[in-house]
Parts: sequence; C-alpha cells; structure tokens
Amino acid sequence: MVLPASPPPDQQGQGLAPWVEPIAEAFRGLDRGLLVLVDHASNARLGELVRGLLVEHPDLEVVTEAPTLEDLPVGSFVILAVRSEDATWLNLKRPIFKERALNVVLWSSKKETALLGRCAPDFADWITRRFECPPGPPPHAVMGLRAALCARAIGIRFRGTGLDQVFEAALPGRKLVRASASGEYPALLDAARGLRRDWIAWTNVRSRRDIDCTYWALAEAGRRRPFVLENDRLARDLGPFWDGPDLWFVHGQLARLKLARAKLAAAGAPFPGRLAALLGLEPEVIGLTVDLLRRDVTATLLEETARSSPDPGVAITRLAVERGVSSLGPRRTRSPNFRRAFARDGRTQQEPRLGEPFSTNWAHHVNAVHALLREGARSPERWHTLALRVLDYGYTDVARVWAARASTTIETLVEAKRADPAPSDFYLAEVAALRALLSRGLSFVSHAVILRLEARMMALSPQPTQGDWWLYGDVALEVAQASLRAGRWLFAADLFARGGAQPWAHRSEWVSAAFLEGQVEALLQAGEAARAEAVARSALAESDLPLPHLVGAHRALARVLAARGRFDEAENEWRLVVALLERELPGHPTLGSALVGLADALTSQGRHAEAEPVAARALQLAEKHAHHPDRAAALRLLAAAHSVLGLPDAPELAGRALSALREAFGEDHPLTQSSEPHLRRILGDADPPA
Repeated sequence: MVLPASPPPDQQGQGLAPWVEPIAEAFRGLDRGLLVLVDHASNARLGELVRGLLVEHPDLEVVTEAPTLEDLPVGSFVILAVRSEDATWLNLKRPIFKERALNVVLWSSKKETALLGRCAPDFADWITRRFECPPGPPPHAVMGLRAALCARAIGIRFRGTGLDQVFEAALPGRKLVRASASGEYPALLDAARGLRRDWIAWTNVRSRRDIDCTYWALAEAGRRRPFVLENDRLARDLGPFWDGPDLWFVHGQLARLKLARAKLAAAGAPFPGRLAALLGLEPEVIGLTVDLLRRDVTATLLEETARSSPDPGVAITRLAVERGVSSLGPRRTRSPNFRRAFARDGRTQQEPRLGEPFSTNWAHHVNAVHALLREGARSPERWHTLALRVLDYGYTDVARVWAARASTTIETLVEAKRADPAPSDFYLAEVAALRALLSRGLSFVSHAVILRLEARMMALSPQPTQGDWWLYGDVALEVAQASLRAGRWLFAADLFARGGAQPWAHRSEWVSAAFLEGQVEALLQAGEAARAEAVARSALAESDLPLPHLVGAHRALARVLAARGRFDEAENEWRLVVALLERELPGHPTLGSALVGLADALTSQGRHAEAEPVAARALQLAEKHAHHPDRAAALRLLAAAHSVLGLPDAPELAGRALSALREAFGEDHPLTQSSEPHLRRILGDADPPA
C-alpha cells in the first residue's frame, strides 16, 4: 500500500506550521506587551501553535484560568485558553496586560470570541491583531490511521468526531463512504459489493453480531481493503481497548486542557500547559507522561522528546518503555500510542496481515469463517460448512443465506454435468449438512432445498436404486418431522405424503411406515381429523401390507379415533397392534408404545382396573429400552390408575411421572402442561422430585 508522503519539514520538529508563521511574526521585535486573538481555535492544533512560538519564546506557557495572569512575571509570554466565565474578569482587569507588558495569545473558539465582544467590549478593543485557526483533526488520530494502514490491519475502530477530516488528512484524495451495519446480511453484502472501489465506514454498529457480519460480507465480496467501524456501541459497553488483533483502535478524542494541565502540574511539570499541548492532548500519553514525571524523568527531557518527533505519543511511549516505566502488557499494547510505537516492530500483540493467516486470539470463529470465505473454491461443501459453522454461533440469518448458496451451486454443477447418471457427488454433502441443521432443531434452511433435491434426483435418475437414494428418504423424513415440530402442520403433512409415495428411497419398511404415521399426526394437529382418518383407512385397504406398514396404519387409525373421542374403536385398533407385535416381534420397543396407547384408551373409558396391568407392562418395556417418552406416558397412566384404585404408591408414581414428562418433553410441552394439574392432585401436598 502506497501512503501519502510524510508531513513537510515545517510541520515537524521545531518548524512552524504555515498558519502559525503570521502569529509568530506579530511578536517579533516588540519591547512591549501585545494582545492577539486566534479565533475558531481547535485544541487539536494547539500543539502546532506552541511548537512554533516556543522557538523564540522559551518561557511560553499555556494557561486556562485568566486570574493566574496576575501571578506571572513581567513580560511573560502566554497562551490563554479563553473561558466564558473569565469574560468579566478580563474586562475589569485589562490594565494588568499593559502594566505587566504581557504577550498574550487569546486561544478562543467562535463562541467564546462572540461572548468577549458582548460581555467584555472594553477588553476586546485592546486586541491588536486577529488570526484564524484552520480546522484540522487531532494529529494522533491521523498518525493512528496511517500506522494501521502501514501495519496492514484488517479493520479500524474509530471513536470520536471528525472521521472525515482524519481520513482526508491521512489519505488525501481517497473516498470514504458510510454504510449501516445494522441491516440483514444480504444488505451488508450488497453494500460491500457496491462500494468495491471506496473505503467503507460502517455505522450503527450495535453488537458483536454487526461486527462479525460486516467482516464476513467484506470477505464474501472479495474486498481486501481495510474497513472502519465508526463509533461502535461496543466501545462504550466493553471499554475503549476492546479491539482484537484484527482491529486497530483509533480515536479522535482530546484530553480536556484544564484537566491535563492540572495532572501534569501535580506531577511536577514547571510548564504543564505547554507540555500538554506538545503531547497533542492525547489522553493516554498524558497519563504516561504523568507516570514518567513521578519517576523523576525531567520535564525538559519530555519536552525535547515531544518536540523532536512528528508523533509525540510514539516518542513518549518509547521513552517510557526504555526507562522501564511501562511494560508491554496486553492492555497497554492495545492502546493507540503503543500500537503506533511498536506494532511494526512486532512487540505488540501480532496483527494479522491482509492475505495472510488470521490470528485466533480475538475471535477464533470469526477468523475461521473469514478464512473459509477467502481461501479455495466456494463449492457446495464449502457453503454448507460455512452455514453449519455460523449456525453453531447463533447466526441463523447468515446460515440461511449460505445454505441457499449451496443449493444454487449444486444446481449449477448438476446442470453442467447433466450427462452423468449418478449425481450423488452433488447432493451427498448437501444431505449431510441438512441433517446436521435438522439436528439443531432448525428446518427453515431445508424446506425449499428438500423439494429441489427431490426434483433434481428424479430428473437425473428416473429409476434410482435404493443404494443410491436412501439418504434422501432419511432426510425427507427428518425435514417433515422438523416442520411438524415447528408447527407447520399442513406443510409437514405434504412432505410426509410426498416422501411416503417413494418407498424406493426408504432405508427400511419402518421408515415407510413413519411417513404414514407422520402424515396422519400432522393432519390431526392441523385440525383435519376426518382427512387423517381417511388417509389411515386408505392405507389399511391395501392388500399384502408388510408388517411395519400394517402396524403403522393401525396405530395411525387408533390415534385418529382417540382424537375424535371414539375410544372403544381406538381400543380395538390398539389390541390389533399389540397382537401383531406380540406374535411377530415380542419385546420390540414398538410394543411398549402400543401398550401405552391401549392403556390410554382404557383409561379414557374409565376402565382403570383393566388399564393398570397394561400400563405396568408398558412401563416395564419402556424402562428396559430407555424409551423416555413411553416411560413418561406409562407412569402417568399408572399413577392415574393407582389413584382411582386407592393404592398407596399413587403419589410416588405421580411424582415420577411429572419428572419423566419434564425430562422427556420439557415443561412447556402441551402434554406436560395438560398432565401436571391431575398429577399434582394425586400428589396432594407432597412436592414432586426435582
């Protein structure tokens, strides 16, 4: 990166800035006092004025309170920072300036100048010359920005006002454009792509999420130019030095002149005001100078060090480290003055360079995702890896975008290789990623993708084999179940129906049966009980059904009948299921679920004595197979039966049932909430176990 040339000699060391020369000329050759005013004064340029005048006036001091002028020696040279509260004093005590032959530069803002004209008109008439201070940014902010660019920092966190002035001074002729970081990820990406040739200053940075997403958007857009975070809210929440190894902290803040002068005076500086000005009023450097003074470093050495360097903060910081006054600890090395002084020497926390591997000290996950976006081809596998990774960190909106990228990329690859009869190379990674997404309870990425996946498979291979496609069946089932859990019942019913119509894509007959039962359950949840019953009876009407299909169809019909209040018919269906399983699959976990259904049908008819042994057997099987949902249901039914029958262990069973329901379904599940009042009545005054 080519940076602008260093400041000309008249702005370094002991040279005069161009705007200071006329002021210095006004005081040359005088043997009497002179009063001049510098209007539109900016403390960011006070150091330039002090440097220029100090060459010919070594007794120069900067004062902030007008009454202190009474104690100055005759002929003193002073820069007085004008305050509104001093206007009356200046008007009444104006003879002091003549009697003591004081050479005074009134350092006055536009507001204070107007106030002097109104409240101290006689004093204002004594002003011999008027000059104007040109606007300008704090030098340490300009130096900080330039140092960050020289160090090839990834990003810059800027706090304060005047970023445009700082940027123009550091990089004249370059363009800085602002964009909001609080939008959705696609909007951030559009901004990064649309401003490819310009520098971006992100505004409205309110959270860590905003920083991460802007970081990734810039990487996805292929930008390698540093970015700026302007006045992010995190600076106030986490402290001004919360900047990881990728982000440089640069600020345009100035210490209050009065406070800085008081601190340096208390530390023993003979000319505290001018020393504060020579240090550029950089807050961190003021504090470091106070430490040096307290360690018996002379003010003369400090002034010479500050005056001899175009960046006083760097010079003072290096002196402090050389004298052992300050260590290069983690917090120190992240402060702006230490960064500028030592980053290029490798003595601060190492910065990642643009185009080089990224450090993991600040945010490993952000940098890892950033590296994946920059390195290698963006294949479907890469997009899904990215989607899964950011999903782990809670960025669901970004995961949605990148999962869609994977699908689009897959479709492009399939289109390019349409002649290939085995497209498994294109969809296996997608299937695996979808399953991982679903395992986290998130189906939003998968709804559209699974339909495109199905259409793609059918178009490319009209007669696929089970060996090629059983993964599709598994994922289709998981997507449908996730949709059911998410409350998208009709959509889930459609997915269950579509998946069930393609048995060639199923791993086993039990998977096929699960599609039927899932479709019926989804229709029941959607309030389509009549339609659900029709689906179940239609399945039973088919001939030569394999055992899993037959069991699944009877179970589905039993649930529909129970939901419609026809418990006697539901009982008959459950008895058929139990008989089938006892004959064909004795001891199978599915038998426990059937026994729970039968016990529930009996309980709903008030036949508790008959329900009790059935529920007890269901509990025995559930505990044997560690099937928690069946265990919770069996305990609930057994507790109800024992309570009605007057058995003494009913409260103990009710407590176990309540704990099992919470463990299996959670406290907010409808089954837990509907069962809890009845179980608590059985418990009476006893507390349920935790």
